[in-house]
Amino acid sequence: MWHVFYLVDMFGAGTDTTLAVLDWAMTELLRHPNVMQKLQVEVRSMARDKTHINEEDLSGMSYLKAVIKEILRLHPPSPIMIPRESMQDTKVMGYDIAIGTQVLVM
Repeated sequence: MWHVFYLVDMFGAGTDTTLAVLDWAMTELLRHPNVMQKLQVEVRSMARDKTHINEEDLSGMSYLKAVIKEILRLHPPSPIMIPRESMQDTKVMGYDIAIGTQVLVM
C-alpha cells in the first residue's frame, strides 16, 4: 500500500511548474555568469532608488523578457509533444513498452 502513496507524491510533485522553472532559471544563470551580470545591470538600472519593482517597470526590461523566454524554451514546464500510444510491444532502453501504452516524449 505504501507504493501507492509514493506514486501519488511523485506525480503530484511534477505538477508544480513554477518552482521547477525558477530552479532552471537559477541554474542557467549560474552556468552563464555573463548573462546574470547583464541581467543584474538591467534590473538595478530599472530599480534605482525603489524598494519594489512594479509591472510598469517590467515592461522596460527587454533583456529580462528574453532570458525568461530562453529558459522556457530550454526547459519547458510541460511536455512538448502530446501523448503517443504504442502500436506494438517494443523495448526502449531496456524497458518493455506494451501495446496501447501512452508515452510522453520529453
